[in-house]
Amino acid sequence: MSNSIPTLQQLGWKPFFQQQLSLDELTDLTMGRVIEQHRDRIVVMSEQGQ
Repeated sequence: MSNSIPTLQQLGWKPFFQQQLSLDELTDLTMGRVIEQHRDRIVVMSEQGQ
């Protein structure tokens, strides 16, 4: 597997998800995808990495 960081589109980001957010949320929050779930934590991948 490559060490490159995936884009949001590669992580499954679709226009549908963007339509669910306000302009403030789009500018203030970092979008990502949960890639692992454990009992006491989750791991999220974004365009900035894990």
